[in-house]
Amino acid sequence: MNAEQRNKIVIRSELSQPVSVCILLNQGKYVMQLRDEKEGINEPGRWGLFGGYRHQFEMPARAMKRELKEEIGLEVTPKFAFSWQYSNVFHADITDQYDKIILGEGQSFGSYTLDELCEMETSRGAISVLSIYETYEKEDV
Repeated sequence: MNAEQRNKIVIRSELSQPVSVCILLNQGKYVMQLRDEKEGINEPGRWGLFGGYRHQFEMPARAMKRELKEEIGLEVTPKFAFSWQYSNVFHADITDQYDKIILGEGQSFGSYTLDELCEMETSRGAISVLSIYETYEKEDV
């Protein structure tokens, strides 16, 4: 099998892998994305964390960095925080870059406290992930 044939097999088999999400902070508040109202996406029109699926053979940290570049236009190197269900959860403080966000996906973005988010239409799991983060943040995630 030559290289071209191998590449075709990899491309055809490039199924999405487990999700990576990132808790982004702006002055102590959580930066959230208002998801698009498109058919075929998970939880349209809800507020959620930034992130996405890993490509086949892509490491979680690399996937998260790629997703953040695609979704907010920033070069961010997030740190691993914890695993939750099928997700790798990362975190990064982007306070110094917040005003440079160029939204590549979603309808809007904003910074909110956990209490504010509990009153909003959020994606499944967002509140749970943020609650876990707040619990362990005190222990230096």
